[in-house]
Amino acid sequence: MLLANFKKEPQKFCQKVLFPATNKYNKLLKNRMGKELGRKIEIYISKNIDALGNIDDSALKKFSSDLIKETYEKVHDINDFDVKKTEQDLHRILKSTEAYLRSYENRIKNNGKLSCTRSALFSVGSAITKVMYYLWAGFDYLVFLAKAYNIDKSGDTSARAYVHIIRNCHCESSVKAQNVLVHALEIAKEHDSSFKRNSLYEGNEDRCKEKIISYFQSKQYIRALDRTIAQIENEHLAAILKAVGYRGDTDKMAQEIKDFLSDLKKLDCVKFREKYYQGDLYQESKLCKINDQISMIIDEVVRCHKWRHGIENLELKLKNGHNIFDVRVNNDFSKLREKNFNKRSKERTYLGRAMLLIGFIISMELIGRISSGQTMQLPLLCGFIVFGPLALLCGALLYEITTYLVRGAFFIFGVPILLGELSKCVLRNGSMKSLLDMTLSLGNSAFLNITKDIVQSFIFEDITKFDSLSDINELTLIREQEKAKCTNEVADKVVSTALSAILIQPTTSEQEGLVFN
Repeated sequence: MLLANFKKEPQKFCQKVLFPATNKYNKLLKNRMGKELGRKIEIYISKNIDALGNIDDSALKKFSSDLIKETYEKVHDINDFDVKKTEQDLHRILKSTEAYLRSYENRIKNNGKLSCTRSALFSVGSAITKVMYYLWAGFDYLVFLAKAYNIDKSGDTSARAYVHIIRNCHCESSVKAQNVLVHALEIAKEHDSSFKRNSLYEGNEDRCKEKIISYFQSKQYIRALDRTIAQIENEHLAAILKAVGYRGDTDKMAQEIKDFLSDLKKLDCVKFREKYYQGDLYQESKLCKINDQISMIIDEVVRCHKWRHGIENLELKLKNGHNIFDVRVNNDFSKLREKNFNKRSKERTYLGRAMLLIGFIISMELIGRISSGQTMQLPLLCGFIVFGPLALLCGALLYEITTYLVRGAFFIFGVPILLGELSKCVLRNGSMKSLLDMTLSLGNSAFLNITKDIVQSFIFEDITKFDSLSDINELTLIREQEKAKCTNEVADKVVSTALSAILIQPTTSEQEGLVFN
């Protein structure tokens, strides 16, 4: 009796626990085999394909066949030498391998990107942050435009170039362009060293050069130049070149850069190579020298924007003693107080205070009447505006706290009213409106109290890096297009050719299985 119970317990354990767990593990193992097989083939291609897309097809075919045979033996052993089940599993595994190899291009395109849900949340958050920040910094920009109104009449070429950059090149677009250019120059130099390292220039000079040129004639690179270089006039390009240390004829180089941008769009690859890529070495070519100058110009353009926004403590090479360089986005209230409250004449201070007080009282009256829905005749409305907001503005000008007063009034009074009225048109549900009001209130308070360095870093580094990913990944895909083509060719053959080949000849394991059975 005791012996019978002892024999039953292991049997129950095997039936209820061991065998189901083993089956689950084997199923999981077989599900992973397809991707693992694809990864091994992809790694082999990466190590053995050269920069021009050449690879030993027979060696690749043998490597793939050996891997598939090895996989067949593993699956056959897992399936207890069941030939029919092994054939079915192997076909499914190779289909998974095929899908993995075909996904190579999409994996490059989506490298570093967020999922759809996270991307949507990131986009909404970044849009709100940018709107709030640019509303905050927009008043400083108006002050900048006002002080730069007559800058074109100035003889200071550096100051004129600086103002021209701020007016014509958007900050975020410039940072994105810089990211794309850095990546393009990196992969061009990387490919050039790969050509020399593998002696690919011998007999393939034109193909090697055209491969490098393809990065610069890509729509991503051209779009980056259109956002920056194309927006800057020649005289200002010359001023920037002089500031960054170019020792030649700056006017001539500025024109060459503009001609280069035009040729990128107009000339085909062969004519472009003949004009800009003479000789063997990329580092000594006209193409490399012009790109280096373009890179330095765009770096200075980005520094100009970062200087105005006070993002980094950097050295602006264009900067000189002109007062326009001191008109920046102000975020330090302690410095503002020291500058504006401690260094003003008493008469100006008293007059400014009086106008601020009168303007504030009448402005509050105006806001109260508008919010209560009272109708006012045009002369009365004009009178309220003149003695309210305009008096407030004049007092702020005398006190030189205009931007902070307007910003504070806007965020405290204007944003809730504006978005509240907008929500009435969009959101009909009362609970949704309450949720929006609470979110706006919290967001408004958080934004006014948050350190502006954090906001600026998020906008000009994190968001621009995220927005640059598509262009950077497309450039990477141009570099990897030969490898992508090779993986697709292997994927075309991996099921049909490889599967038929492995099933024609039984493996050692299969023969053992047949003998065993």
